[in-house]
Amino acid sequence: MTNVGFQHILVLMETGPDIVIIGAGPSGLVAALTLLQEGQRVAIYDALPKGQNSSRAAAVHAHTLEVFRPFFGFFCRLTPLQQLHTLGYAEALVSKGIKGQGVVNYDRTTPLVQISFPEYLQGVTEFPFVLLIAQHEVEHFLEERLNELGVNVRREMRLKEVEASESEGIKLTFENGETATATYLIGADGSRSMVGF
Repeated sequence: MTNVGFQHILVLMETGPDIVIIGAGPSGLVAALTLLQEGQRVAIYDALPKGQNSSRAAAVHAHTLEVFRPFFGFFCRLTPLQQLHTLGYAEALVSKGIKGQGVVNYDRTTPLVQISFPEYLQGVTEFPFVLLIAQHEVEHFLEERLNELGVNVRREMRLKEVEASESEGIKLTFENGETATATYLIGADGSRSMVGF
């Protein structure tokens, strides 16, 4: 390798992301937002041309609203409620959904089981309800927050190959021929993940 080539690799490693995330569903987007708040350099890629317009989920539970639990440093020393206020997700998400107060299971017209979320969750969480909100709305909200922090999801980027070495870190090759390098890689691309091999 020539000196010019070596310098080029050093520049890539200095200016490229610390962490690449594959998958821009709720898990990937929350990971990206959390890491950005911690000062990490992040890039996020997704195979889809745009966010989903359908939902695989219709609710966000109290523990999820509380936990958006970051991985590093300062945020690990905060309570879940302090983390949410710092990150600013929970209140805005709650304002976009419906607070589900309970469920009732019936046998035809006879109620068999009735659960009141406020009754069981009061005093246990700041969110004593199930937030009814479509997954695509959650994704859209999180992606807007990501864009505000200066990071855009690179779309129509289907991962083809992952290579790792101690000297050059992780190299990703996409089906369109583009490559990316990073120190760490997060697979948030679902059950058929190329990352979680």
